[in-house]
Amino acid sequence: MPDNYELEGALKECARCFPKFYNEIDDLIREGYLQITSPEKCLWLKSRTSLAQYFKWTGKGVKRIPHGFWSPIEKAFGIKRNTLRKLAGRNGNDFKLEESIDFYKLKPIIENIRYQRDLLMLEKVVFDGVKYFAIMAEEENPESRHFALEKIKKLISYLKKITDKNDEKAA
Repeated sequence: MPDNYELEGALKECARCFPKFYNEIDDLIREGYLQITSPEKCLWLKSRTSLAQYFKWTGKGVKRIPHGFWSPIEKAFGIKRNTLRKLAGRNGNDFKLEESIDFYKLKPIIENIRYQRDLLMLEKVVFDGVKYFAIMAEEENPESRHFALEKIKKLISYLKKITDKNDEKAA
């Protein structure tokens, strides 16, 4: 989030209802998709269809949103909810592409950013676990030392397995 902005009103409600959007505000600004015009409002710089598809994708799994799924987006971006709903789906047009061109370009960028953030969190968790078990291994008791070293091996192998699996997926 830009340092000089504090979210208020409609934009704050939108960020609260869609936590992934809140985490990605800086990335969307950097990629040229979003511009914050005031603490309460923002402007989507690409097509309205890509906005609707982005929130439909980001909002999967979001629980209860007051006044309906599209309400906070309508208030923050100033686009009517019925328009957003129609743009997000095919709206009876079988020839419409599944994803708009703008969203097609945005989705892999955001997926990569989410993957990098998840990997950083996983590395932190593994590091904290290794640090905890390293302190445990300093004890005089050989059984507790052996137990701690086994746990450290498991943590490191788990991290290696996750990163190798994702490297294969990327290739």
